[in-house]
Amino acid sequence: MDGYDALSELLSLVRSLEDRGPICKLHEEEMPALRGLGCDLCVRGLDPDVRAERDVLANVRTAARTLASVPGMAAAVPNVGTNVGMSLPVPADETDVAAVPGRIYAMGGRIEIPANPEFGASKHVATAVLAANDADPDVRAAVNVATDDALLAAARERGIDPLEFDADYEDRGEHLGDRFADRGAVPAVAYHRGAFGIEPVTYVFGSTAVEAAELVGELLAARSTSVADGSTYSSS
Repeated sequence: MDGYDALSELLSLVRSLEDRGPICKLHEEEMPALRGLGCDLCVRGLDPDVRAERDVLANVRTAARTLASVPGMAAAVPNVGTNVGMSLPVPADETDVAAVPGRIYAMGGRIEIPANPEFGASKHVATAVLAANDADPDVRAAVNVATDDALLAAARERGIDPLEFDADYEDRGEHLGDRFADRGAVPAVAYHRGAFGIEPVTYVFGSTAVEAAELVGELLAARSTSVADGSTYSSS
């Protein structure tokens, strides 16, 4: 656990004790003036906004660890790195999207997560998340991986119709929003084939960061099986 996780666990324990329970009794014994007042100051809980932020950060942290445990994930990391992002329930801009600072990289066949997630730590993944959330409020997260024909084929085998979009970073959010509007929904997978100086990238979307990361794992597992069987091929 990091400091925030430990504090969260401690607060959970304290709340279980103080909800008009032993701690309240001890408090009233030390401060008799509180007796009979039904004081609930200690048990109102965290500010809802703070709780939402902590929940998002915890989800992104779990998603990053999930990606690190996926077999073959290192080969799916583009040269620019992978990231996983998740927004608050009603995001206003990139600062409302949590992601891993510095992105996730593959080193020596392993996944390296450089830091704990932070809000405002990603621009490109955050742009995709915000565009998706604007089209469908239930979609709040995304993971980017290298575009691969075998992975796209694995998605189609699962009944997912991947959406192709333009690779240009200029007005990426607006362009994605238009493509989602054309489709009438946010697909679980959207990709581009790259352009001059732009590496081919695929976004995998989900309602949470963990959901998106788990779908990446499922697609990579199906991709590996297809490649081993020779039923499809990999190409960026």
